[in-house]
Amino acid sequence: MEKQGVGRRKRPQWTRLLKKVTVTFFSHLLKMVTVTFLAVFAIAGLWADEEETVEYEPIEVRLETNPANPTVNNPWSVFILVNHPRPDEVSVDSPDFPSSLALERIRTDTRTILGANSQSERWTRVEFLFIPRRAEALRLEPFEVRIQERLALTDVISVRVQGESSNRYEPRFRWLSPPVGLRLGETGEITLELTNWDPARRIPEDFFSGRAPLNAILEENPPVRTDAGYRYTILLIPLGGANVKLDAFAFLSDTYTLSVPEISLRVLPAPQTAATVAAFPIDENPPDDGLNPDNITMEFVAALPFPQEREEVFFPWNGEYRKIIAAVEALWEQNRRADALAEIRKGERDSPVGPSLVALRAEMEEALGLSATENERWRPFGISLFSFVLVCVVLIFAGAFLAALRLHRREKNRFHDDGDKTVTSKRRYGFILVMVCAIFLGLVFILPEGNLGIFPASSSVRSGRIAVLRTTQSYRVPDYKGAVNGWFSEGQAVTVGDFRGEWCFAETLDGRSGWVERASVISY
Repeated sequence: MEKQGVGRRKRPQWTRLLKKVTVTFFSHLLKMVTVTFLAVFAIAGLWADEEETVEYEPIEVRLETNPANPTVNNPWSVFILVNHPRPDEVSVDSPDFPSSLALERIRTDTRTILGANSQSERWTRVEFLFIPRRAEALRLEPFEVRIQERLALTDVISVRVQGESSNRYEPRFRWLSPPVGLRLGETGEITLELTNWDPARRIPEDFFSGRAPLNAILEENPPVRTDAGYRYTILLIPLGGANVKLDAFAFLSDTYTLSVPEISLRVLPAPQTAATVAAFPIDENPPDDGLNPDNITMEFVAALPFPQEREEVFFPWNGEYRKIIAAVEALWEQNRRADALAEIRKGERDSPVGPSLVALRAEMEEALGLSATENERWRPFGISLFSFVLVCVVLIFAGAFLAALRLHRREKNRFHDDGDKTVTSKRRYGFILVMVCAIFLGLVFILPEGNLGIFPASSSVRSGRIAVLRTTQSYRVPDYKGAVNGWFSEGQAVTVGDFRGEWCFAETLDGRSGWVERASVISY
């Protein structure tokens, strides 16, 4: 009985000891957890401070409007140019627009801009196109431009919208069908047209004074009134160099700020001398066929000779090569230079002799002064080069395999009896049938280069499709009232896309772009 009592008295001591150990353990655990949390929060705070102290380079933003003086019910564009080559990474948040401005569209693209280091850079351009509904003074708050964590604000736009009756004229200059080139030492003419001019105001004159290029003599004739406006005849005499270039410039006339676009003309070699002409006798009594021999001689002198270099091609394709060359040369001699380049580019892309036409096409473009061009992707018989080579390899392998299998079958037949020969032949014919079906299915999946094919088709590295242009001007917007931002030479290869009625957007390999008339585009 006493022992039991002693046991009952000792039990609370073990309980207190266990409780003390438990409390001590949990207190230490709580301290460790608290210290751990404090350390984590301290490190997170340090990281946050480090992130806050990161400095980004400022965003270079430019703001342009076109036209400078908007009018009621006429398009007015606000262009935001951002020095960043990736449009998908640029975000532009617009302010609240006045109720008198109707937003027609927002368009994002890229442009080649001359940067601060005098080098061409790829910029993102965001266009907001409005239609003003009433005449009033407008104020647009800054646009917010964001690139990831960076933010920039544009300037405030303050402009006055003029009514239709107060400003019905928007004069524009444009060059009319400039020649392919100018003869060295001879007088050449180029025509500049002024449209939408207010006849009640004084017509501008002598604005080319002091703007003659260093390698040419320039003379400006008085303007002549036409149905479309006024035309200026500019006389140029090249003195040397590869090109005669008139830089773009702007000047103030009455209340208008007028802009003359840039133009560059190739300098052609001087005509043949009299001694050279005398070496070829001329018939004093030519047949009366309605042609003037003098005109023929002048046309021959002014024409660019067709390149005479030829390449050796594989003999089965000699006929195809001569046929393409003859068609291109006929167009070239008819002074249809753009059609000739379109024809040879089509052959370069689709014909089996396409690679042999590259050098000749490049020489033709060099004769026209074209440099920003690219080669066609060779697609003989309408399939890509990779698929064409792959199909040829598969066919050669299949032919070699069947020939080797047939020879092996003949060797085996010499050492088997008639019964074994029958069984072996049936097995081999089944194996051959399986191989032929596999090859056939492979060709079916390789040849169609659309969504069903293994190798999808891509007609060009860039978006759009390649075409050739006739001599034409380019506009900033698909409208004759828009500003002229440049012009394309005869035969210029471009990527065209974004068709709007009778207009399409064209862009060269070096980044020159603009809206051109679809009639000037030669597709092939």
